[in-house]
Amino acid sequence: MSEEVISMHSGSFESSTPTTEDENHEYDSDLELLIDDEDSQLEKRLLEAERQWKESLQQLSKAINWLLLPLLGKFLGRRFARMVWSRVAGIVFQ
Repeated sequence: MSEEVISMHSGSFESSTPTTEDENHEYDSDLELLIDDEDSQLEKRLLEAERQWKESLQQLSKAINWLLLPLLGKFLGRRFARMVWSRVAGIVFQ
């Protein structure tokens, strides 16, 4: 199988065919480096996505702890206080 390589030197195109095993191996190693580079970029993207996901969960947790729970506690606390006061007032003032 003949593989033709075209390279550009000084504005002109030169064509050559690899003839030795070393040259074929060089092209294979370049392909392996390219694949390894793509894998490492994919890993970096996955790690970045995981970091952002964890950060989002922390923000959601903070929003629940700082906003939702105090509002819920305030609402339920007032209902409980009214219920207790109505029973105490019913017992004391009857």
